[in-house]
Amino acid sequence: MKLRKRDRFSTSAEERFFFHNESFLFYREDSFFYEWEEDGEYIRIPFRTEGPLMNSLTFSSFGGFDLSETIDKTQLGQFLMQMEHMPETGIERIRIRTFPACYSPAKWEIQHNALLEAGYKVLIQDVNMHLNVGQSSFRSLLASTEKRYLNRAQKEKWLFKKLDWREYLTDCYDLFLEARAHKGYPISMNLTDLEDMYRHFPDEFLLFGVFHAGTLIASATCIRVNSGILYVFYHGDRITYRAKSPVVSLYSGLYDFARSNGMTILDQGICTHMGVVNEGLCRFKQNLGGIESPKITYEKEI
Repeated sequence: MKLRKRDRFSTSAEERFFFHNESFLFYREDSFFYEWEEDGEYIRIPFRTEGPLMNSLTFSSFGGFDLSETIDKTQLGQFLMQMEHMPETGIERIRIRTFPACYSPAKWEIQHNALLEAGYKVLIQDVNMHLNVGQSSFRSLLASTEKRYLNRAQKEKWLFKKLDWREYLTDCYDLFLEARAHKGYPISMNLTDLEDMYRHFPDEFLLFGVFHAGTLIASATCIRVNSGILYVFYHGDRITYRAKSPVVSLYSGLYDFARSNGMTILDQGICTHMGVVNEGLCRFKQNLGGIESPKITYEKEI
């Protein structure tokens, strides 16, 4: 097995996660990746260098490995062993954040076991939440209180819509800020950068809203991770409507959108911060039908 350091991908017919796509990775010019490819099999991992740290991946929901379907733990272990001898002078640590286990349980397990056997330590273990999208109605997934919120919204004729970001993103972003400020959470991306993402990735960045009597009361920025996964990147609701929990109606619309587009996972995101569980947030996501899966950041000194 011989690895190469590259700044462009070799071709592949397999569908990648959005965060592993060349168009996303090289939107930032300081990214690079290591690759092994032979007879249709491949292993790739993107990185950025941050002083003595080689990180996969800073500006993304996750980095980690892009594997062809036939890769096993032994092959990945060989890749890791070679990779540790390839960094430029001055690299002291390698950090890898992998996708949530629910995205591909078999590939996640291969990564997890190979990394631990190669001496990587679990630096952060986040709890990710997701909905399995299928034949069941969204209502059937809800706890009793959330069902009452949904009933009230339907009686008051709240309207869920997919939105044109050029018209609505500023208003939606205000809701994201309002909701996070109310809970004391920072926001990871400013409006200008988020607009840039919509402009560069119009098929992957999607905007949704819930309206009552013409007023935007809840909104979400979502990312189409691949043809089967929709990730809720940001959501927010108007504080004056918080008692009616418009996020329940928002998720109802997102679930129906995902199902009508053949998706099987609606990723709610993590309910932890640096591995520390936010009990209230986890409970709320569970009440919407959310299921836990691990999302782990690993690190090794070299």
